[in-house]
Amino acid sequence: MMKKDIYSLSFTTGGLFHQESLILARLFVDANDWDRVRVRDRVQSENLLQSRTLTTSKRFCSEIISRVKTLEQSELDLLIYGSMQEQKYLLWIAVCRRYRFIAEFAEEVVRERYIGLKHDLHYVEFDFFFHKKSEWHPELEAIALTTRKKLRQVLFK
Repeated sequence: MMKKDIYSLSFTTGGLFHQESLILARLFVDANDWDRVRVRDRVQSENLLQSRTLTTSKRFCSEIISRVKTLEQSELDLLIYGSMQEQKYLLWIAVCRRYRFIAEFAEEVVRERYIGLKHDLHYVEFDFFFHKKSEWHPELEAIALTTRKKLRQVLFK
């Protein structure tokens, strides 16, 4: 299996990071370059994410940047200036672009339940999806039950 086929599962770091993503998006748009502005350095030196520890700040910053970088310029503009609902939609899109596992869950489970007029979603649907995917992705089989529960919890959040 090629590396690109392996699911990235680092989304356990947090939810949408709504307010934090807005901070980083504004920094990027102001400088128009993730590297030149040294967004990470500024976030950490000024504690813009209001983290209690430097380690947490680094982890959150890295996670948020990896998501927000998936957005096009027009999407970044809408993220910054749009309504709260538009911002949340864009952050969901960024999460789906960043994490294929979540995108596939949204398409294969959430979408199908919506089309079937089933507007509830339970842990059992996640567990079934996870089991189905683990047949083709050995990295999922290696995950401890506690980690799988954390993935489920964060995804439902």
